Amino acid sequence: MTGDDRCHGSVLAASEIRRRAAEIFASGWDDASLQAASYDLRIAPVLLILPGGIRHGEDRPHHNPFVLNSGDVALVSTIERVRVPWDLIGNISIKFSYARKGILVLTGLIVDPGYGSAVDDGERLHFVIANTSTERVVISPERDRIASLQFITLCGDPDRSKAVSSADLERELFEGEPPRKLALGFFEELARVRDKVDNFEASIRGTRDVVFFGVFLIAATLLAGLATTIILLASQQTLSARVRSITHALPSTWPQAIVAVSIVAAVTALLIALSKRVARRS
Repeated sequence: MTGDDRCHGSVLAASEIRRRAAEIFASGWDDASLQAASYDLRIAPVLLILPGGIRHGEDRPHHNPFVLNSGDVALVSTIERVRVPWDLIGNISIKFSYARKGILVLTGLIVDPGYGSAVDDGERLHFVIANTSTERVVISPERDRIASLQFITLCGDPDRSKAVSSADLERELFEGEPPRKLALGFFEELARVRDKVDNFEASIRGTRDVVFFGVFLIAATLLAGLATTIILLASQQTLSARVRSITHALPSTWPQAIVAVSIVAAVTALLIALSKRVARRS
């Protein structure tokens, strides 16, 4: 067993990770990714499944940034290929910079002893990411660091017949006919529901504008009619005659007219109240 026995159950510090880098990392090691007691894993331009199901295997790299809109899901892999020694176990922690943007990272939290040891060039680690925010997020392969990997020494000898590999998963996702889909339709369905709600709110805002215009038109019509009547009466008669004319101008069924005006006023007030409520909700 490699390592000082006094280190069993301890987290490897930067100096020890660097000392054992050639043993742990088959390829992709970057000293700039080394932290105090962990190593930051970078997103590879290969073994990607982008939103919409677009796949980029080992022979079809995607170097450009891609966008995760709200509700989008993608699968990413690491540049680093690891061969975890049998006396170590890896512990994965998600980068807070992703969580702060609303990116949900789904993966196992443990990298078992012996992972990647079945092949000489080691194996990548894989992550499913989903945008749970309302904003678009840009992901940049070869630059973004998706997770930190800690290494912890083991006590005792693990069962070497149970070495874990991601080879079967890679075949299912990138070589199957048809390739296996990511079973995370919930987030995509949630995005579709949000779009429907946004469209409904937009239609409500349009209705609000129509109601405001209708209320304004009714009020303007009533005021214009009243002003026209008063001007006509005032411009043609003396003061006493104007009063008598206005009195005679009232309809013989003036109680019904008052009721009608009251109804119009009540309806107008109701429409204004409804418009204000819709405006607050939107």
